Amino acid sequence: MPSDRHARKARFGIPLASGLALLASGCGFTERLEHEWKLVNRYARRAFPALRPLLPAASPRPEARLLGDNAQRALENRELLREIFAIALGRDPMSPNAGNRSEFSGLLATLNQGASLEGIYNGLTHSSDYRELELSGGQAVPAQLRVFSGVLGLLEPELPAPTVFRPSDARPLKVLSLDSLLEEPKPEPAPSFKPGDTASIFAGASVYTLKRVAGDEAMKVIAAKQAAPEKLADWYGTWAVRMLSFGVDFGIDLRNKPEEGFHRHWARQAPQDRLLWEVLNRVHRVLNAAGASVEARPAAQSGAQEGASAGPKKKEKNP
Repeated sequence: MPSDRHARKARFGIPLASGLALLASGCGFTERLEHEWKLVNRYARRAFPALRPLLPAASPRPEARLLGDNAQRALENRELLREIFAIALGRDPMSPNAGNRSEFSGLLATLNQGASLEGIYNGLTHSSDYRELELSGGQAVPAQLRVFSGVLGLLEPELPAPTVFRPSDARPLKVLSLDSLLEEPKPEPAPSFKPGDTASIFAGASVYTLKRVAGDEAMKVIAAKQAAPEKLADWYGTWAVRMLSFGVDFGIDLRNKPEEGFHRHWARQAPQDRLLWEVLNRVHRVLNAAGASVEARPAAQSGAQEGASAGPKKKEKNP
């Protein structure tokens, strides 16, 4: 017959094991930590009466809760920054042959220390590395130009003064130098914004240029509306559903939900940085997808031609 000591160990070990199992589950880190603490605390009080004066009566100390929140935030920032690298820059910083792991780690540390996501995104899309992407990315295909015009058609009416685009906006980023800063800008024609004009102005531009320009316009809209959070949330709910008309998977099922109320409610509670990326994520994904669909088309056409060259197929009889 087991002793009282062994019985107490068994009573204490079962909840501890279940608490640790919950910790390994998919719940939020902070919720798992608090649940585990309550479970262990409850059974420790029953199994070891002598320890009751030493055990706190409620949830973890504030510093323990803060540690959980910080750990959860660090994990979220890591996945968020990884998605930015993949969707905006077209590379995965965590792949085995990635040469930019140190850059990713440095930016992640900066984000964890409280830097704004807007600042990090601007630093990535207005850098010399991004300029190289614009120079080497090749011209955007007509489908990408049409999507670009459609995205601007949704953004520009939301600005107090729609942006006047010029031919220089369709060129890659300039290399900043003392000469370029002192150089006086050359006069350019200033066409009024019309959704149909952008295709001609940006014809020949790289898709990375289109992504940068459209992202900048999206940030202007958010900046113009952020003084009135309710209006910003209302706009976001409408924007998120309208972007579904491009027929693109935005990476998470909830992003693809066609309900304005759902997205509006989320935007009212979301941190500003998260809302910013949800808008930019959609901008980049629709332009990426427009190019990918065109790249897949020649392969499909060649497959159809191979099938045609093999001769007509015999009709199969119904069973």
